[in-house]
Amino acid sequence: MPRYLPTLAVLLLLPSCGPLIENYCNSKDWHQSGYDSGFSGASSTAFESDRSTCASVGITADREGWMRGHRRGVQEYCTIDNAYEIGKRGDRISTVCTPDQRNRMSAAHRDGLKHYEFTKRIRDLQSQRRDEERRLAATPKTNEDGSVNPEYRRLQRRIDDLRDRIADLRDLQLLLLD
Repeated sequence: MPRYLPTLAVLLLLPSCGPLIENYCNSKDWHQSGYDSGFSGASSTAFESDRSTCASVGITADREGWMRGHRRGVQEYCTIDNAYEIGKRGDRISTVCTPDQRNRMSAAHRDGLKHYEFTKRIRDLQSQRRDEERRLAATPKTNEDGSVNPEYRRLQRRIDDLRDRIADLRDLQLLLLD
């Protein structure tokens, strides 16, 4: 295949994107878009991407509306309650928050990170348990001579151990985080 065909295909398809971009830009709620960016912890530079996309089809973005929404989103992002949720997802607190806000958020964020780590560890153990259960299902319970297969026994003990560890972690998680 000639090297220029992919580039040619993109160039031929580009004009058909114009109406989609125009519709996107004309129907965009700039305030809400700014709010969503701010509440997700994105910096105000996120506006530039949408602005340049809309400018490519001759539409001027509402910078003021976007910035008002962004400021409101950042105010809600930089709260103690949200810090816990950020940590619970395993994310870091964005630098859109001031150092003072990040300091106030740090304890809740640490608690959220603990929740995240417990949940991640429990999922890992559950995955290991499912793997062992699949191995157990494929392992004969007895040998040809009728004796219990030692590998079958080992897998059963391993599965029981994983179940106990999962239960212990859940109990500890409830104790520490509730």
